[in-house]
Amino acid sequence: MGGDIELNNLLYVKEHKIYDDVVLLDGRHLPFRDNSFDCVLAFEVIEHMKKEDGIKLLNEAERVAEEKVIVSTPLLGARYYYNEKHHISKWTVSDLHKRGYKVRGVGFSFFGRFTTYRLAFALAPLAYCIR
Repeated sequence: MGGDIELNNLLYVKEHKIYDDVVLLDGRHLPFRDNSFDCVLAFEVIEHMKKEDGIKLLNEAERVAEEKVIVSTPLLGARYYYNEKHHISKWTVSDLHKRGYKVRGVGFSFFGRFTTYRLAFALAPLAYCIR
């Protein structure tokens, strides 16, 4: 099942048969019972929210996931990648460790401001944070 706050995104994934079903939703208030899913995925979402809203999303994901929550966020705070228009909050390895997540695939963020947008996507994997 896929969910998104944007109707156009849901129409796209429905048209391309990416999910069996889709739901228009706000990740801060998931319309599902506790432990409804074995695994909840939140890919490229939390950095687009204020930090407190990202925390609400993680709380909701943890509530509805019976086994695992898997989160991805680009390079966890790489300076060159974030801008106020699209990436509102920065998530660090420490932020996610404090919540009990194991962080994998941090990639080439040590290049910092010297890494170009193209190089980042060519070389650096997503950071997968699993709880």
